[in-house]
Amino acid sequence: MRVDRNVLLLGFASFINDVSSELISAVLPLFISQLGGGGVALGAVSGLREFLSNLLKPLSGYLSDRFERKKPLIVSGYLISALFKLLIGFSKNASHVLFSSTLERVGKGVRTAPRDALISLSKGKSGRKFGIHRSMDTAGALTGVLLAIFLIYSGFSNRTAIFIGGAVAFLSLLPVLLVKEPKTDRKSHTEEREKEEKLSRSFLKTLSVLTLYSTGALSFMFLIFVAGKETSEKTALLLYLLLNVAYLLTSLPAGNLSDSLGKGKILSAGYFIAGISILLLSLHNSLLPLTLSFLLYGVSLGISDTVQRALVGEITGRKKRGTAYGLFHGATGAGALVGNLTAGLLWNSLGNAAFLPFSLLCLTAAVLIRRV
Repeated sequence: MRVDRNVLLLGFASFINDVSSELISAVLPLFISQLGGGGVALGAVSGLREFLSNLLKPLSGYLSDRFERKKPLIVSGYLISALFKLLIGFSKNASHVLFSSTLERVGKGVRTAPRDALISLSKGKSGRKFGIHRSMDTAGALTGVLLAIFLIYSGFSNRTAIFIGGAVAFLSLLPVLLVKEPKTDRKSHTEEREKEEKLSRSFLKTLSVLTLYSTGALSFMFLIFVAGKETSEKTALLLYLLLNVAYLLTSLPAGNLSDSLGKGKILSAGYFIAGISILLLSLHNSLLPLTLSFLLYGVSLGISDTVQRALVGEITGRKKRGTAYGLFHGATGAGALVGNLTAGLLWNSLGNAAFLPFSLLCLTAAVLIRRV
């Protein structure tokens, strides 16, 4: 089956950008620890950087609908991220990391909703399109982690690895510049009115469950943080590599299955797997449960990151597609902020047992998503 040109170009852009982002993300928890930061610092960085990003996504999505132009926002977003990634390497303490990495996420906030809307508006089945895009994105993440492992094992410092990641980010602009604005597909006014009603009813009901899940689904940085403390920095990076392999192998099959079996069923399975992964993270006392936690979390991310995006496009009309993706990313980002900050605070006093309530939230979302 032929893949839309825009989907491939945006996939290549995400591949390159994620080589950069995941190279930085893989060493960032270790860099924070090196600078003296603890659980609160990690929770703040994990939550606040995504919060600002997701705060901007509703506005960016709305503007892309208002002016019917998505490409300029996508290009601007990638450029902003590339510029601010370089600043992270100059950090002298955890507060500096928080400041620089939060500013870097402004770019993600600008580009993500218009990009997802553009993919959704391209030709093809929604699950397959997002499965292809997320697979290419994760292939970049996998490459970034491999590069991080190579650099750390070769004796490069965490700071140097971050500088290299910042330099790579500028290459992601090349495929984005070749993207074309999608042509307007004239649909019946009746169908569009039905979709717009869903934006205020079915969409909001679904969004509440997606937000609940995002509150429970902790950042992968917590997995790296825990693994780094209980094993070693090199082992933590190898486990993160395993997570990305699982994500890569899951994304496209999950998208294809959601097209045939339904988005709710596949998301429910993904949420359940995430809950089990976090449960293992809270209870583990050896390398095997920790490894299973990383593996299962990669599978859950491959499912949720792909199918949630496909679901949002499926239940909203074309004219509000950017706005819908902006609201989706904004609400789930707020949930992630609350979850990650809370987990960071609880971890300081309870240790890994602090993750138990977050496992329960994921399992609850797994039940509720079947009913929306």
